[in-house]
Amino acid sequence: MPEGGALGPVGFDVGVLTANAGAQANDSTASLGAQANIIEGAVSAGNKEHNARAGVSAGVGLAGRAHYGDADNDGVRELGIGADVGPLMFDVRSELLGHAWNGIRGAWNWATGQ
Repeated sequence: MPEGGALGPVGFDVGVLTANAGAQANDSTASLGAQANIIEGAVSAGNKEHNARAGVSAGVGLAGRAHYGDADNDGVRELGIGADVGPLMFDVRSELLGHAWNGIRGAWNWATGQ
C-alpha cells in the first residue's frame, strides 16, 4: 500500500486497462480476488505506522486484503483490512491495532503462565 511520496504523507496511484486475479500471501499482506478496470485511481495518506487509502474505478470485480506486516520494523505489526467492491476500494491499517493485539496476547500468556 503506498505511504505517500513527493507530496509527503499523501500519495496517489492511477491505473488504466488493468486486470488481475489470484490469491497471494507474503510477510505483510494476504489478498484474494479478481477484477478488471478501464480506469482506477486512489489517494492514500499516512506513514509506515498508520495509513488509509480510498479510491474508485470503472470496472468490475471483488477483492479483499488483510494487512499484518511490520513496515517500520519496531516489533509491532500494523494491522488492517482492505477491499475492492465494485467501483469502490479502500484500505486501512494502523499500528494501534498491533499494540492492542500485543496487549491481548501478553495478558493471555500471563494468565495461562506461558
